[in-house]
Amino acid sequence: MGWDLRATFAHHGLDHYFSSWVHSYEHDTEKPDPLLFQHAWRELGVAPEETLMVGDHPAKDGGAAGAGLRSYVLPGRATPGSRRGLDAVLRLADRV
Repeated sequence: MGWDLRATFAHHGLDHYFSSWVHSYEHDTEKPDPLLFQHAWRELGVAPEETLMVGDHPAKDGGAAGAGLRSYVLPGRATPGSRRGLDAVLRLADRV
């Protein structure tokens, strides 16, 4: 992420759902570089195979698989209010 999302999430009362943040500009890299995803799982303090990365861009988010993370790519070009598959993510998270 080229900008800091923490203030936006805090403004909308969503920041408490996140325990850590990894922004590309803080690590001098960007997706799909697997190094960025390695920063993420290390920040979380878990092994890559215990991590599920959810994205919406196959080319950019594919770096997660290159870093050893399980990956789930949501369908692109969603319209506001459309179902993109987050219910599947919740089902996957429940099985972990």
